[in-house]
Amino acid sequence: VRITERQREIIELIGMDKTNGEIAKALGYSIPTIKKDLQSLMKLLGTHDRRSTAGRAREIGLLPERRASG
Repeated sequence: VRITERQREIIELIGMDKTNGEIAKALGYSIPTIKKDLQSLMKLLGTHDRRSTAGRAREIGLLPERRASG
């Protein structure tokens, strides 16, 4: 799966449970831009929400696996 650098950054931040507002602020983009990129990612990965998008990204190697806390 090919994604843009911005989409990769968004996935990483979604994987850290950041909100669209937090992602927009961190990356210097507007919230509508983040929403549009997230929708594109969900379509590309065949997912319907943030959690499944992050999970799918982990499955295909776009995000590292979560480490167990504790």
